[in-house]
Amino acid sequence: MHRSHEIPLKIQTEDDDFAYTLPPLTEEDKGQIQGMSPSGVRHWALSRISHADRYACRLRELYNSTLPVGSLPPEVLLKVFEFLQIRGLTSRWMINIVGVCRQWRATLVSSPLAWSLIDLTDGIPFVRLCLMRSKDADIHVILHDATSRSVRPSAIQAPPIKDLLAPHFHRIAQMELQPYSMISLHKASLLSMLEGPMPRLTELNLSSVFDFSSPLHLRVNCAHFPRLRTLFLDSLSVDWDGLVLPNLTTLSLRSLPRRRQPTLDAMVDILEAAPSLRKLTLFSAGPVVPTTDPPPTRRPVELNSLRTLDFNGPSAQCSALLSRISLPSDARIMLVGNALHMPDDSPVVPASTKTLAGMLPEDMYLVGPLQTFRSVWLQLWDEWFVVRADPKRSDHRNPAFRITFEAAEDRYDNFLPNALAELPLIFHQSLASLTVMSGGTNLVGREQWDRLLASFPRLLELRIASNFPVPEAFFVAMRSSTSQSPVCPELKTFAVRCDRGAEEDVEQMLRALYGCVEDRLRGGTRLSELRIATPIRSPALWEGHYAPRFGELVDIVRHNDTHSLAIDLV
Repeated sequence: MHRSHEIPLKIQTEDDDFAYTLPPLTEEDKGQIQGMSPSGVRHWALSRISHADRYACRLRELYNSTLPVGSLPPEVLLKVFEFLQIRGLTSRWMINIVGVCRQWRATLVSSPLAWSLIDLTDGIPFVRLCLMRSKDADIHVILHDATSRSVRPSAIQAPPIKDLLAPHFHRIAQMELQPYSMISLHKASLLSMLEGPMPRLTELNLSSVFDFSSPLHLRVNCAHFPRLRTLFLDSLSVDWDGLVLPNLTTLSLRSLPRRRQPTLDAMVDILEAAPSLRKLTLFSAGPVVPTTDPPPTRRPVELNSLRTLDFNGPSAQCSALLSRISLPSDARIMLVGNALHMPDDSPVVPASTKTLAGMLPEDMYLVGPLQTFRSVWLQLWDEWFVVRADPKRSDHRNPAFRITFEAAEDRYDNFLPNALAELPLIFHQSLASLTVMSGGTNLVGREQWDRLLASFPRLLELRIASNFPVPEAFFVAMRSSTSQSPVCPELKTFAVRCDRGAEEDVEQMLRALYGCVEDRLRGGTRLSELRIATPIRSPALWEGHYAPRFGELVDIVRHNDTHSLAIDLV
């Protein structure tokens, strides 16, 4: 026996430089390199290394084939591979799979669906391999390039990419192209391929990371996409007139320049031709409202399948769109709009200025969700506001309807009187929960509070939050009563919050609140819970003076705890 073939091992100690000793060359190897030049020795060593690597790979395959996972049937393995495909950031996840063992390689190579993800950030050779091995399966073409320079040369930088994909246009089922700039797609002629037929295409998503100053225009023949269900366009417009996509279920348009936005009539035509539409998103994307007198109004389009409507844009566009469509009562809506600017140096917004109603249609019955909600959340700061309605979330912890004005803090919120005056005109008497958050409530007078509270006799919960102490006029309106019944006779939860203010002003608010609660109790309307959040930080002042007095009038009193402070979270 030749001892030279054995691999002597020794146990590593603290003084050892290596964990094991290298085996010596065999006598046969020594004879082959005897007399060779240094370059010859190097070539000989490289050839032996290559052979050893291949042999080691074969041994690893043999080892892996004996593992329990190697006995799994191909269909189970493919199911496992699907999870890797979902978690993988690129289509190259299968490169690590084919080198595990022969069974895995054979299973993966023989599955066309495993190669159906065509990632254009890969090079041309790998894209060609995926197209070949996917055979006739539906393919998903993607490009997620978040930087101006790819880590490696991508397929879109190669002129032949369109020619490579052309024979497979009929197989494209999903196309998701999100380059750093649309100009790269334009140079690679990838956008022009959308002008041809794609009979299997169900999802088209085109958007750019970089805000391209001159958004591109795409000519689309809707007959080429008979199965299209999802259309997402960002900074890219199409010919809207005559666009008919009957199978559309999701339409999302974002960041379209005004000259490329669809007109109101064109948008209504698109919606009318898509009876199965479930989600509509318009973010700075129109529709353009005509400046001339509109033609005779036709019957509103009934979007009976719609479940989600998200709009962000000018209030006039929102109102015009809502006046031309009819939404089902179980739809969730979010409307983001801007009110009219307040005149310079004016402490009060003119009463004729519409705020909330400026973005809502005159016929509120068209907006079905607004007829079924029971909770309103009104948050006002300056001119931008958001309206959200979700009838499925109508309990007090998930307010169904929210109106938000966003801007700098202001002691006298100039838009608050107008917004409060419009609430009774928009919402019906079945309202059960109302939350009002504002920079300040001093501009709202006693008579306006009287009208507001009398409009919602079925309120169960009322929350008032202000940066500064709530004025006495509000509490006077809350304690007054008509000859028939007190104001808000069913009210059970009452929350008042102010974030800052002089100590004497805060104490004056607390005294007014106490008088209000006491008078309501005398009138037979006892509160179940009272939540108070004030800048008073002295526990002794509250516990020694206010807590016992309020405790005699209300079942549960909370002051400056997580419940009373987080009025905006309940």
